[in-house]
Amino acid sequence: MPDIKEMTPGEILADSSVATFISELGKGIAAAQVDLDNNSIRQIEAFTTRRPDLGGRSLLDLGPVTRFLPLPIRRHQLFHAAAHGGRQQ
Repeated sequence: MPDIKEMTPGEILADSSVATFISELGKGIAAAQVDLDNNSIRQIEAFTTRRPDLGGRSLLDLGPVTRFLPLPIRRHQLFHAAAHGGRQQ
């Protein structure tokens, strides 16, 4: 087998295993999905954990703030509460 540096792109593709490529692609997608799932779990924990700096309430108690559904009034209240020891205005 020639050195890969001496091969043309077509020769490299012809020499590669499509089955291996698909398998590795699937493993990469599965790993990315696991990371997304773990991130979602961490977000749920962060929203439901009671915090002393929020007066023993959770972020969920203050009203969820999502990126896909902006709630400017609740967001303002959340930041105000966090800045003032958990007291809402």
